[in-house]
Amino acid sequence: MKKILFFTMLALSAIMSFSCSKDSDDSSNAKKGTNKMVITQTGDIDDFTISTTLTGGNGLNNGIFDESGSDLGMTYKLSDSENKRATYTYQTATDGVMMIFVQLATCKDLSKSMTTNVKVYFNGTLVDEKDRTYTGEDTSPLNITWSQVKE
Repeated sequence: MKKILFFTMLALSAIMSFSCSKDSDDSSNAKKGTNKMVITQTGDIDDFTISTTLTGGNGLNNGIFDESGSDLGMTYKLSDSENKRATYTYQTATDGVMMIFVQLATCKDLSKSMTTNVKVYFNGTLVDEKDRTYTGEDTSPLNITWSQVKE
């Protein structure tokens, strides 16, 4: 059941990340800029099975970049070791239009818990912050989509 939910969320994330062809006009309401996520995890991280997927970019050719500047593509699933880090950062290029963060975390020991904090920046300005505390086998995902809209 957990895997079905995860893959459903992953498919929805991927579908939402694609735009029309390069020939389409730029009548979108999405603002282009650098979307950046800073993720902090605390608690019993090592006791949890964590699955995290990031989707984002400009919808055409630029995706998500890690802290070293490597382009990871438009959809990136973190490895087990990446999921166990206390803090990590990902961002789009300067023409990014959105980012999606999806995370599932489960633990058979119901006494264990972990909290994920996600801070989202657009062009260097904090625009959103979300917290999610996982306890035991709680399978509710943390699923957040960010994009900026032209006024």
